[in-house]
Amino acid sequence: MLKSNTTKKKVLKILLEREGDIVSGSELSSLLKVSRQTIWKAIESLREEGFYIESIPHQGYRLLNKSSADLSPTWIELSLDDISWGHPVLYWDSLDSTQEPAKSLARQGANEGIVILAGEQKAGRGRLGREWLSPEEGSISLSVISRPNIDPSFLQLLSLSTAIAAHDCLEELFNIDLELKWPNDILWKGAKICGILIEASSEPGKVHYAIIGIGLNANLNPKTLSAVNKPATSLKAILGRKVHRGEIVAALVRQLQKKINNLEKPEGITECIRKYSKLCSTLGMQVKIEQDNQVIKGIAEGISPLGNLIVRSEKGTLMSFSAADVTHLKATKP
Repeated sequence: MLKSNTTKKKVLKILLEREGDIVSGSELSSLLKVSRQTIWKAIESLREEGFYIESIPHQGYRLLNKSSADLSPTWIELSLDDISWGHPVLYWDSLDSTQEPAKSLARQGANEGIVILAGEQKAGRGRLGREWLSPEEGSISLSVISRPNIDPSFLQLLSLSTAIAAHDCLEELFNIDLELKWPNDILWKGAKICGILIEASSEPGKVHYAIIGIGLNANLNPKTLSAVNKPATSLKAILGRKVHRGEIVAALVRQLQKKINNLEKPEGITECIRKYSKLCSTLGMQVKIEQDNQVIKGIAEGISPLGNLIVRSEKGTLMSFSAADVTHLKATKP
C-alpha cells in the first residue's frame, strides 16, 4: 500500500515547480528543514509511486516524467490541499474491491474523505451484485468514506449526488456530453462509462457512514470493453487519447465533497432532485423494470424527493422504485 506524507508532498511540489531542472539534495534539505537521508527516502518513495526522478551524482535530482505516476497518492493529495477530503489517499496496486478496506476503516472510526484507490480490482462489483471490470490497463477504481448528516431515508440521494458529481467532473475536464441513467450510471451515447455503488451503515435517524464506490473506464481499450455484455466505452475511446487518471480522481473528490455537503443544507435535496432530473435520460423513456422476479413496463415520469424512480405502468398505475434493474426501451418524446 502506498500513501503520502508531509515531506513527500513538499518534495514533489518543489520538483513539479522546477520540472526538468536539477534540484540539489542540500537545497531540498535546507528548504524543508529535514536531513538529506529523509530527502532520499522521500525521493525513493515517490519513485515507487511511478515518478521518473533522475539522480545526478554530486548535483541532485530532476523530475523528468510525471505522467507515468497518474495514480500517485501524493500527487492527488497535493492537488486537494485546499479541501478537507482526500487526506489521506491510500493506493494499492491490486485489491479484490476498494469497498472492503474503506468499510473496514469506516467501522474503525476513520474520518470522512479518505480515498481508497486501486490499480486494478480482481472482484469489482456494481449494483445488484454485478461484476465490474477493473483491469490494471487503465481503470479508475476508488472508494470514499463519507459521513453525511442526513436522515437514512435520503441515502438514495447519495447515488444521485455522486452521479451528478461524476457528470460535472468529466464535463468540466473534457467537455463531453454525458447523460445519467437512473439511479447511478453515467452514459455516453448510450454506452456506460461509469458506475456507482453506495454501501451504508445506519440506524433510525442516523447514518454512521456511507462508502461511495466509483468505477470509471478511463484508458481502457475497445478490445477490453468488448468483453462486457452491455454497451460500454471509455474516455480513451471517446477522446482518442490517454487521460491522466490522477487529475480525474482529484477533480472527482472535489466535486463529491461539494455535492455531498450540499445535501446537508435545507435546499440541497431539492437542488439535487432538480439537477438530476435535468440530466437523467431515463425520464421520458419507455422502460422495463425488473424487480423481485417481476417485470413491469411503463413510462419513467419523474424522481421522488427520496430519489426513487416514478413510473406510470402500462395499466396507468403510478409506481415508485427505490432499487431496480432498469432497461431503456424507447423515447416517448422528441
